[in-house]
Amino acid sequence: LLDGEGTCPRSPLRGLWVRQAAVISPIEPPMMNVVLSRMKVDDVERVVDEKMWKANVLDLKRVMSVAKAIYLLLQQSNEAAVRVGLEIAVCRVAKRVLWWNENWFAEEPKNEYFKTLVREKLSIALSQAKGVPPSALEGLNEGVGPSEADAAALADLRKKLQEAEAVAKAAKLQQAALEAHSREAMEKLTNLEAAMQAKNHEFKQMVKDAEERAAAAAIAEYKASGQAERDFAALQ
Repeated sequence: LLDGEGTCPRSPLRGLWVRQAAVISPIEPPMMNVVLSRMKVDDVERVVDEKMWKANVLDLKRVMSVAKAIYLLLQQSNEAAVRVGLEIAVCRVAKRVLWWNENWFAEEPKNEYFKTLVREKLSIALSQAKGVPPSALEGLNEGVGPSEADAAALADLRKKLQEAEAVAKAAKLQQAALEAHSREAMEKLTNLEAAMQAKNHEFKQMVKDAEERAAAAAIAEYKASGQAERDFAALQ
């Protein structure tokens, strides 16, 4: 498909470097991992703003570049996979699977979930490609959409996901409460240590003052008794 320069010699993409499409191409997992690692799930929340969409296609060169990149992606894959992948990427809920680790295929719950998700998005893609509503598509294409068992499994997985998120949220709240309690206890301990140090200093000062007063009283009493003069006379 590609020549030595990294372009398609038999397509209108002559001169378009492959790296322009590498970000959206599923055949470059290292590049995809780098790109996804720098993004957050909430960074690409789908907000359909008609004015913004119109403004986003004013740059005709960029639109042409994107169209060529998608065309190149189609040459590497197929229209069904591209359409289903796009439906997953722009879905606020479904796009969370893009952040799964590389071992997702071997994990049965994720494998089954993604299989059901692909069927669901394929039904949407087919309805758009044929220009018919999904209800009409189900009659024309029996077996394309998700079965009742798949729908039930998907609903069960979504319920478990919501429960797991609720547990995680509760755990975070509990952790925050424990951290606040720990900070309060540390603050009390610090205040108690400061108060003990102040009391210890005060006690030492009181002992020192008492010793000084006792010494002064003993000296005064010694002088008053005349014993000091007698001792002095005895020494001479």
